Amino acid sequence: MARRAWFARPTIRPPADIRTIAKRFIVAMLLPLAACQEAKPLASSDQPDKLKFYEMDRMEMRGDQGIFTADRDGKVTTIAFDVPVAQVDPNIAHFGFPVGETDEKVVVYLDQYASRAPAGPCSMGKGVESFVRVFSLPLRRQLLVVPAGSCVKGTPGPNSPATWLGNGRFRIEGTGAVYAVRGSDAVQQEAR
Repeated sequence: MARRAWFARPTIRPPADIRTIAKRFIVAMLLPLAACQEAKPLASSDQPDKLKFYEMDRMEMRGDQGIFTADRDGKVTTIAFDVPVAQVDPNIAHFGFPVGETDEKVVVYLDQYASRAPAGPCSMGKGVESFVRVFSLPLRRQLLVVPAGSCVKGTPGPNSPATWLGNGRFRIEGTGAVYAVRGSDAVQQEAR
């Protein structure tokens, strides 16, 4: 009869599969971006459209649809939007960062996903797909979506793809295009 040791034997874990390694890599690469884009007021108090970000805002995936949920003054607004799932892989990484908000409750968000590519520099979550999305909370719909950078399409964006300029205006850094929110139902690109 064999004697068992009185101490616990160390458990040897098998190495993580490549998908797990890729997920951890993407999270490690994108977390510094999250730290740079954390929800904090960027506008001074004398500007008419102070930025108001709430911890209850969130972006998530349900099947092929993205869901933006905002909580303002106890009123929860949910807006569904299309996501190009052939281009992005939300199972590896998906992040949403606030850019700005107007007094009319139009919210501008940066939406980032891991790239979906079978091979190459964008494969296995190494690339990032970025979109700037504008949501109207009173109308409960997405007003505008603009690609801000794409590894798959070969147009990588800068580290901070969108900048809030105040007065309902924001700039997409990769293209330099400036957009203006008009009321709660329109977004127009300004002439350069």
